[in-house]
Amino acid sequence: MNTATILRVQIPYPIIADDIEDTPWEAFIKRDVEVEDVEVEDVVEFDIYIPSGQVEGWQTGKSSSTNWKVVDDGIYIFLDTDGNEVLRKSHCYVPSVLSGMKYESDDYVMLDVSQTGIIHKWSDRQEMINKIKK
Repeated sequence: MNTATILRVQIPYPIIADDIEDTPWEAFIKRDVEVEDVEVEDVVEFDIYIPSGQVEGWQTGKSSSTNWKVVDDGIYIFLDTDGNEVLRKSHCYVPSVLSGMKYESDDYVMLDVSQTGIIHKWSDRQEMINKIKK
């Protein structure tokens, strides 16, 4: 089995509680898309480079915190270096690596992203990633 290096997060928008327009997250809104054969109007989709916690494509110079209530509407896809899917978690609770909780899952995506696009305390979440992959 290939090792996942990217975590792709897809969250239906506007299910997100925070207004993300005029924030760095606005760049990650994809309009009128189809996710898993279901047409959704809009989705927030972003990739996290697992070894470093870097949000790919982050607008440098801006930081942001999230507290998005997603419950079980998100899709979490682990990809290898070639972009091949290694693991998919669909319509389940938010994985602990994205909530920052020590539990296996939660209702919220809670991330603090620095001005360089690095998720705060990402190294503390590596053990959580290993649990998800099992």
